[in-house]
Amino acid sequence: PPAVHWEKLSGPGSVTLPGTVAGAALFTAPGHYSLRLFADDGEVQTFADTGVQVTSPFSDWQALHFGSDANEPLIAGPRADPDFDGLENLAEYALTSDPLAPDANAAPVSSRTATTLSMIWRESITAGDVSIQAQWSDDLTAWDSGALVIETIGSGPGWAERRATLDIATRPRAALRLLVTLP
Repeated sequence: PPAVHWEKLSGPGSVTLPGTVAGAALFTAPGHYSLRLFADDGEVQTFADTGVQVTSPFSDWQALHFGSDANEPLIAGPRADPDFDGLENLAEYALTSDPLAPDANAAPVSSRTATTLSMIWRESITAGDVSIQAQWSDDLTAWDSGALVIETIGSGPGWAERRATLDIATRPRAALRLLVTLP
């Protein structure tokens, strides 16, 4: 049998390629990639090129919600807020909200008792390409995830409702936030 190997010719991220003709390639970023398969049987060497379009769950979500405008950063970009509800598209995606219908109820909700500060939010369980992290601060400058108790308090198709709780009995002030990022 011929010896074969794959090489990446171009693309926005790195690729882990299989050691055989068939197999799974792992891409680190969405975009268009050009790959080349080399074959050598000791007498003849040849190659064939192929193109691969890699999408991410977020780019699939953009296409679903924005159609032909999915590649317009001012409309469908992660930092855009086309419905002007205060939630950027990346937050709308992570929090299972419709980016084209204003919904103030999609934002995390905070509450306080004498000894705890809590925040509840609904997050997408299919948004595997984002990091969703509850954090707290006592000065709004330095943020930390430690000391928070995170629990799942409900779920449904494609979402989980979570609560982050901070013991504030010994803290004179504290704030909570939900940090959503594309790694």
